[in-house]
Amino acid sequence: MAKSVVALLSALLAISLSGCEPTIRRIKPDSPLKKSVVVVRDFKADDAEVTNWDSPVAAYGAEFATQIVKALREAGVSAEKASDSAGTAAGRIVVEGQVTFVDGGNRGLRCFVGYGAGSASVGVSGLARIEDGRRVEEFAVERGSSWYDVGDDTLRRCIKAISYDIATMVTTGKFQMGEHKQRSIAARLRELDRLREQRLVTPEEYERKRSSILNGL
Repeated sequence: MAKSVVALLSALLAISLSGCEPTIRRIKPDSPLKKSVVVVRDFKADDAEVTNWDSPVAAYGAEFATQIVKALREAGVSAEKASDSAGTAAGRIVVEGQVTFVDGGNRGLRCFVGYGAGSASVGVSGLARIEDGRRVEEFAVERGSSWYDVGDDTLRRCIKAISYDIATMVTTGKFQMGEHKQRSIAARLRELDRLREQRLVTPEEYERKRSSILNGL
């Protein structure tokens, strides 16, 4: 009886996971992105808030870049990964960000409490910018697991889902901040100051984004 229950649960889990693969729409032939190249940098993970998880999370930053590039290519966009030493090119779109938190989850809470308790989850924040500094768009996304699964495979499914969310923002131009409590106003201002110091945003774009951030206080 116990084996039958386990087999049934495994089958249901496999079905639920197989139907949850993220997808992305292909861009239209006349989309401006057809003439653009999107460069995705490895996300930073050094300052991520980590709970219920003992393994290193640095590799997740590179995983985000890999999955975003994969999703963009599926959408028909020319996309590639880049290192911090990559050169610049006017009009090229750069996507970069940071992992804000990683929660490995708690299987006991998932099984016996439910209602979202104990779910494994990941959050990121970042920006997409045109490399000549004419435009900067911010985003923040978080995803939690469903069912009872926790662990590395679950976290990587969250990463893949978030990556497709970000790629969709790039292809549609509709960026979302979501629930970005993990990213403070001060951190966003510091990031904007860094872009200005490196002359990656124009003075006009800097002032526009700074006002937008401060208006969120």
